[in-house]
Amino acid sequence: MYNLINRKDLHQTCKKRRIVIYYIKIDKHLYIGSSTYFSNRIRNHRYLLINNKHYNKYMQNVFNKYTTASFGILQEFEEVFNKKELFQIESDWCKILKSDLNLEDPTLTGGNHFTKPVYQYDKQGNLVRKWNSVNEASIELNLNRHPIYSCAGNNNINHKSSFGFVWSYTQNPITYENKTGSNLNKTPVALYDAGILEQEFKSLADLSKYLLVLFPNSTKSSLLGAAFNSAKKGWKIRNKYTVKYL
Repeated sequence: MYNLINRKDLHQTCKKRRIVIYYIKIDKHLYIGSSTYFSNRIRNHRYLLINNKHYNKYMQNVFNKYTTASFGILQEFEEVFNKKELFQIESDWCKILKSDLNLEDPTLTGGNHFTKPVYQYDKQGNLVRKWNSVNEASIELNLNRHPIYSCAGNNNINHKSSFGFVWSYTQNPITYENKTGSNLNKTPVALYDAGILEQEFKSLADLSKYLLVLFPNSTKSSLLGAAFNSAKKGWKIRNKYTVKYL
């Protein structure tokens, strides 16, 4: 058992990537979790609890009362075939140890206590299925949940897609619009080097081709994303270039 608040204990157990079933104990209360990247997951728990931001509000309230927590590993694996298998083992441990800080069955939520229904549509706007949560859909379909979160969280009338489907938290008629690749907004942009105008381009896509010449070891998609973030958020590309819409 290790002290979650103690950085030395944290470092001692997180020297390498590990696939585990772990526990966090706060006084007499217990939480069971699973992770394919334990070092990142346990550090995230620590950060959220200390900063009063944990998504599990019951767990956060218990921590706020006792201000200390311990953690340890219940089971470790060399590999797992899929996350659904890992969540099932986690669920079994929850039942065995009667963990009171796990608010929902991990096989349905993937360990995420913030859940709400999500609707899966095809690109023609036909409802395919209603899921209890993004995690349930990702586990059942064996898909990465993050692109689904990103798609469902898009509040625009015209939705982007993920894995060939449109995902939404609201059951409304929707339309699909491809906003990637050649269909990117054709708004002209300008590239600046240390604040000095270097060149103007017809679109972000054309700019990314130019950047690929400057940075041949990168990919066009990564440079396109960097250019978009620079134009929208003012971020620098390679700590040097900035992009502005004309």
